[in-house]
Amino acid sequence: MNWIIVSKDVNPQNPVVKRLLDEAVEATPAGFVKTDPTGETISENTVSMLPKHPVRARCRLCGQVGDLTKEHLPPKSSGNKERLHMLTFDDWLHDKLDANPEMNHKTEQGGVFGYTICRTCNTLTGINYGNEYKDWTERAKKIINGFEPGTLASLNQLEGPFGWEVTFGSKEDGPVRPGAFVRQVLSCMCSLSGSWNLAGRYPELRRIILEQSKEPLPAGLELGFSLYVGPKIRTMGPQLRVDLKTETWRWCQEIAYPPFAFLFVIASNKANPGLGLMMHDWTTLGPDEKQHFTGTVELGFGWSPYPGDYRSEAAIIAKR
Repeated sequence: MNWIIVSKDVNPQNPVVKRLLDEAVEATPAGFVKTDPTGETISENTVSMLPKHPVRARCRLCGQVGDLTKEHLPPKSSGNKERLHMLTFDDWLHDKLDANPEMNHKTEQGGVFGYTICRTCNTLTGINYGNEYKDWTERAKKIINGFEPGTLASLNQLEGPFGWEVTFGSKEDGPVRPGAFVRQVLSCMCSLSGSWNLAGRYPELRRIILEQSKEPLPAGLELGFSLYVGPKIRTMGPQLRVDLKTETWRWCQEIAYPPFAFLFVIASNKANPGLGLMMHDWTTLGPDEKQHFTGTVELGFGWSPYPGDYRSEAAIIAKR
């Protein structure tokens, strides 16, 4: 992994900047970030975030070493199986707000995936949680497709942010299983964590996913979600966000693949670090518990390369 620091009007010698970066690096697992003899941050000697070919390595869920299998993020059954255009960070910045730059980018077949977990874990999560994720996806698409014609285009020309009242589970469609849904999302986040090794670092996560235990997420971890309409997708392992105005830093992971965007805060200097509609409490529900869920969620767009940035085109232009 090569580090890229992106900032606007920030003096790297600012003591506040240095303090926040030092605190954030200190919060990472041993060896995740290294420095050279001059104190400069250098690349981590890490594993590939999403290996594209079969590999024998540590399963990112159970921790056993073996032959790893293909894991789709999000599940293939939810629609993650189409050809994708792969954008580097520089591609995002170069494209700016071009919604149709794909002809210039590398393509990849079969959706977003990686060889990250063993066959046993892949089968367990697929059987117990995959269908529920597909169900939520279909319900979310129904909500978005139910907007009046032109609504999304109009919202994209307003600065926002936009909240939307949604219901998952109804008399007509039946209840949902939030406990199964959140466990599928957490399984994907563990796959994305690479050498951060979320499931190994937090045994609670491993129990919640593999043993279906009903317990809160460990302190400092928060998971939120939004409705997400794209046009681009983002799949990110551990990334650092620093806000100088609030002197807050967050290590985040993200899966932003329509119709959902999930932001997982995995370390922060803020007591309640999460963003979006919080779903982390759903781990206290068993995967078979059924409910009707109603709440207000953010409706976001995918115009920038930054995790958690769901601003409209108009909002981005206004800040330039």
